[in-house]
Amino acid sequence: MQPEKIAMLERLKKIKDLSFMNNILNVVAMIANAGWILGVFGNNPASLHPQFGNGAFVSALIFFAVALTLFCGYRTFKLGLEKSRIIKKLSIE
Repeated sequence: MQPEKIAMLERLKKIKDLSFMNNILNVVAMIANAGWILGVFGNNPASLHPQFGNGAFVSALIFFAVALTLFCGYRTFKLGLEKSRIIKKLSIE
């Protein structure tokens, strides 16, 4: 097997691992999104945890959740493009 092909296959494996870690981060982002939505729109957000009644905590949670969601989305898009380019190159050869 050619060294370029081996390197591409190894990169595909690395992309798979990075995608898995990205999915784990995305779960954290979605839980944070659920928390700030509860804190903003819930009837009694402090019933789940006292911090959800704190406006500063909910504001910080919004910032964290949105930033992490955007990061995960960007990374998913970037890894997907790279994966499709590699697969296309491998199928041409």
